[in-house]
Formats: sequence, structure tokens, C-alpha cells
Amino acid sequence: MKARDLLDLPEEDFRGIVDDEVRGTLDRNTGVVLRDPQLLDRWHLTLISMKKSVESQLGSKRSDLVKVRPELAPEEYERRLAEFHRWRAGAVRFKSGVEERLLEIRARRQTLTTAISLHKNTVLEEFAEDEISDADRDLWKVLTI
Repeated sequence: MKARDLLDLPEEDFRGIVDDEVRGTLDRNTGVVLRDPQLLDRWHLTLISMKKSVESQLGSKRSDLVKVRPELAPEEYERRLAEFHRWRAGAVRFKSGVEERLLEIRARRQTLTTAISLHKNTVLEEFAEDEISDADRDLWKVLTI
């Protein structure tokens, strides 16, 4: 699989791959491809969406349990509360995994920005203005985004 393959995937399929990666069930090769610089923006946006979703679920599930408490027998409430805590622990672990990937993306972007800046400085020192390629100038535009 190549970066282009992941870029061309429908959103739902791409989200499934990101979900598998966060859970640690994605094959190693696809995990490496997911970290390709071309995919950082898409990966980032998907992770942000997943983080918001899990945060929303954390709030609503607890609220739902509080609403039905008066209607439940004490043992049924305790059973549901224990079930909620098990689910919550998994959701918090998942959210932590998402946050780890978001930090990884930030670090990867910083590394790329530093590399491009070093490249720019080296080229400007080593070459005359008319020797600098359009490809170099296009690359440097990333620094202004």
C-alpha cells in the first residue's frame, strides 16, 4: 500500500484504518504509510474528529445513566454503573491513544518544517538566485502555511 492509496480512500474507510492504528490492530506496513508526510493533514483531521466523538460519548453515556437511575432497582443500577466504568476505561484508553498520535503528528510536522528551513538556508547560501529551482521555491512555500 502507498500513500496515494490511503489518500484516495473514502472517508469512512480511512477512518477505519486510523481506528485500527490507534487500537494497535493495523498491519505494520500500513502504519508506516499512514505516517507519510502527504497524509499528515488527513490523519490529523480524522484524529481530531475521533477525539471529539469519544469526548461526546463520554459525556452522554454518563448523563444517560444518571437520567435512568431513579427508574432502576439498586442492583440493576450497580450492574449498569459497573458496565459504564468498564466502557469508560476503554474509551479513555482510546482517547489517550488518539492524543498520542496527535502529539506524534505535531512532532513530525515540526521535523518537516525544520528540514525544509535548513534546506532553504543551504540552497540560498550555495546557489545564485537564478540557479534556484521552482521545486525548491514550491517546497519553501510550506514554511508560510
